[in-house]
Amino acid sequence: MHASLLDDAAGSDPVLTTRQAAQLLGIAVSTAQLWIENGVLPAWKTPGGHRRIRLSDVSALLRERGSLHAEPAAHARDFLPAATTVLPTRSRHAWRRCVRAAWSTLRQRRCSTA
Repeated sequence: MHASLLDDAAGSDPVLTTRQAAQLLGIAVSTAQLWIENGVLPAWKTPGGHRRIRLSDVSALLRERGSLHAEPAAHARDFLPAATTVLPTRSRHAWRRCVRAAWSTLRQRRCSTA
């Protein structure tokens, strides 16, 4: 499904609902909402309070997620121990790396215990 949507968007940057973005990312809607709230996935709210996400941001996150598979443990070692005291919120980039590392570590643990 998402390959055709990504292909159709060649000349434009469509706006997606949270559900559509979650489907493209292969995650639950609630996870997409958390990622938006934590700054992992850029979005905005409509006057009615509905979240909207640009397809280009979903595509960028998909590309980035694919490149993180080789080194999530290194990121987790850098950021997770500090998360028990002070989160690295000085920069948006550091916060995003922290959240992504945490999700990746949790995903790896879930797979290794299954």
